[in-house]
Amino acid sequence: VRGTMIIRKVLVANRGEIALRIMRTCRKLGLSTVAVFSEADKDSLHVRTADEAVYLGPSPPRDSYLNIEAILSAALATKSDAIHPGYGFLSENETFASRCLEAGLIWIGPSPNTIAKMGSKIEAKKLLEREPYSGQIPLIPGYQGSDQTIPTLLSEAKKIGFPLLIKASAGGGGKGMKIVREEREIQENIESARREALQAFNDSKVLLEKYFSEVKHVEIQIIGDSHCNHVHLFERDCSVQRRHQKVVEETPSCFLDDDLRNRMGKAAILIAKAIDYVNAGTVEFIVDRNKNFYFLEVNTRLQVEHPITEAITGFDIVELQIKIAMGASLHSLGLVQDRIPRNGHAIECRLYAEDATTDQFLPSTGTILEWIPAPLPNVRYDSGIDSGSRVSIYYDPILCKIVAHGSDRSHAISLLQKSLRDTLVLGSVTTNQRFLLQVLSHPIFIQGDYLTNFLDLHMPTEFRSQAEKFSEENVLNLCIATFLSDWYVRDKQRPLWKHVRSRFTNMPDRSFDHVTLEHKDGVYKIEYQTVKDGDKSNIGNFIVRVLGSEIPVQLDLIKEFQETPNFIRTTFLFTIDRIKRTARAYIDCADQRFYVFCSGIGAILLKKKSRFKTTTSAVEESGLNGIYKAYMAGKVVKIAVQPGDLVKSGDVLLIMESMKMETKINSSKDGVVGEIYVKEGAVVQEGEPLLMIRD
Repeated sequence: VRGTMIIRKVLVANRGEIALRIMRTCRKLGLSTVAVFSEADKDSLHVRTADEAVYLGPSPPRDSYLNIEAILSAALATKSDAIHPGYGFLSENETFASRCLEAGLIWIGPSPNTIAKMGSKIEAKKLLEREPYSGQIPLIPGYQGSDQTIPTLLSEAKKIGFPLLIKASAGGGGKGMKIVREEREIQENIESARREALQAFNDSKVLLEKYFSEVKHVEIQIIGDSHCNHVHLFERDCSVQRRHQKVVEETPSCFLDDDLRNRMGKAAILIAKAIDYVNAGTVEFIVDRNKNFYFLEVNTRLQVEHPITEAITGFDIVELQIKIAMGASLHSLGLVQDRIPRNGHAIECRLYAEDATTDQFLPSTGTILEWIPAPLPNVRYDSGIDSGSRVSIYYDPILCKIVAHGSDRSHAISLLQKSLRDTLVLGSVTTNQRFLLQVLSHPIFIQGDYLTNFLDLHMPTEFRSQAEKFSEENVLNLCIATFLSDWYVRDKQRPLWKHVRSRFTNMPDRSFDHVTLEHKDGVYKIEYQTVKDGDKSNIGNFIVRVLGSEIPVQLDLIKEFQETPNFIRTTFLFTIDRIKRTARAYIDCADQRFYVFCSGIGAILLKKKSRFKTTTSAVEESGLNGIYKAYMAGKVVKIAVQPGDLVKSGDVLLIMESMKMETKINSSKDGVVGEIYVKEGAVVQEGEPLLMIRD
């Protein structure tokens, strides 16, 4: 039994949104905080927020956030009392937990022994197969043996049958997880899963499981103290997933009735008691349509989606973690099972830097130029970014968790939809913001009758690509807002010519001038005419022709204007056919890119087309002229061909890794491998040539 220990300073061994979330509770408790950071994160928000910050090393995780020696050295140098690992990285590494304790530090999490038993999916299943637990917890058929040789894994896979699932033993979050539908795919996917697992968790071991396609993914939040007490804080439904990683989570689950909820809660507590679980953790299950549930794993850490549990119960789980680490009992913290409240309904969605219109939800890198969360009641933003943040290739693409707490499910959905419509994210980073709105508006989701195959079944790539496009009315609003921001900037820059039309006077008189805007979905020509006898209280009055419509438009009020040599930022009020809106524009002066946001509509990237012909060298599409280019920034982890090799359409040419996820570059035609421009281990930028395939 732990005695009472004092924590005054906490080192957070993590980054991004979870580091900031932990620091927020530390401040609430009056505790000092220490951040750690890599080269890529040296200017990050979590570094600027902490009381102290220590550099760990280069950007790759193995050199920084997975570097145990560097983290322990930082903790001792700053005289920290405790370490909170957050989630991911070293949070489920028993060696790290042991080393912290050996160094005299308080570990805010379960014991190293518990992590060893349950942090490894392989060891967790072995434990529950033994007496006295055998038969009490339903397990998924599979292989979790210690023999990790390829022949053994191939043999066991055939015994399990197809489809099957390869999973990283040490991790979560979809890293190192692959569905295998045919025997010929096994070896390739095992190798890929191992590489991802080693990169993310420093452990390449995998296990094999029978794959269930039509199930619910439901987890139970457990809390244990060092006095042998355990409770659960109800369930979380995590069935909206892409790449085996959760996207939207909610509590309570629409699928569970009170009887099933009670049985799953008891099963989770049984597992917690079996391993003498101390601190916060999560027991994950799958549930079939007949409401049979099967054990998946125990996450021996704080879960990404813990805020929705906090919303309905009123408990700060990080605060519970810290106080339990200091020896507090559940009773002293107000945690008695039949008295734990469950109020309303909470839903969380994960805002990712990724392109939801691609098959694999490809991650996106770049700069967040503007980040302004919509201020709404009962909506919480756990964010790791601010305006100016850089999104790199090295880490998970999560930008923010948006949590809505409503009186009931429909209220929570409405709040979350409103938040996504009104939250401003501008920049060169593509996000899944509009995709999340699609999910929350889908009839199947609204009914609550969705399973883990929801996205594949109801929102395939073609559907997402079409749904991502703005309606004609919204395109009209965004184009006009872009034109107004451009007109205002040009008007300010020619004070001597304010009453002269923008074209040269020796050209034939025309009633309409124009601006041409380019977007990935098309080119829009905005024709406009200044109305000289319009309302003098407005900055500008126009008749605008766009998309076949002729509309009265007013630029009413400039709320903000900032100009630098590199960019121009403006916020303004405008009126289209008597309807007023607020818009915010960020103009990149170097290439005339306009990042424009309209409240209630969303954001768009438009490029102003020059009036004059220019000679440009456009970036070729990958595969054009036989040259294959990187369509995202990332690291080349494997080159599967050599110069002179014959390849067929669909063959894998090389594998890239970005944000811990692997993506294959496949040949689009039959041919012969020519020059290869990169080497394994090279970090490349989007558009950089990789190799050539000759006819």
